[in-house]
Amino acid sequence: MQKILIAIKDNFTRNLYKEVLEKQGYNILIAEQEDKLLVWTKLENPNIILIDIGFFRQEDFEKQFIKQITDKKIPVIAFAQFQTQENKERAMDLGAKDFISSSETSPAIVIRKVKILMGEQRTYQVGINLEDYDGLKLVKDILGRESITCPKCNSSMVLYLIRDLSQGGNYYKVSIKCPNCL
Repeated sequence: MQKILIAIKDNFTRNLYKEVLEKQGYNILIAEQEDKLLVWTKLENPNIILIDIGFFRQEDFEKQFIKQITDKKIPVIAFAQFQTQENKERAMDLGAKDFISSSETSPAIVIRKVKILMGEQRTYQVGINLEDYDGLKLVKDILGRESITCPKCNSSMVLYLIRDLSQGGNYYKVSIKCPNCL
């Protein structure tokens, strides 16, 4: 069973992700303190770590953590309450492969990001030609309108094919989303 180590300070958020990821069949480890995070990372060898960018209070623990994940090649998804440039840079400093913001990221997106890093899911972006009858029909069926212009930023939206290998080799989910507003 795949193991995910969650190191998030906020109880509500930590428990939400724990519950959502357990329902997906993952074994969840919880680290509420820096020393516990280092022990779990060393002894349990998690497949992924979901960590709050503000988790560390001491620089020593942070340096040890970065060394452990680098040596063991453990992918990290960094977490913050808000999506700011400073938070994204902090996430990259922690060696993160991905970054999520709880104020802008649904649990479904977190599950998708975890599955992609675990190699259980692949995502493909496909352009849509509205001049093609089937392209227009598909957009209308999915979005309920004939436009692929993002209502938030006016960019062109993209068709995403999401292959979920945990459901079987030929299982795909389809969605149309704006690549700028994900």
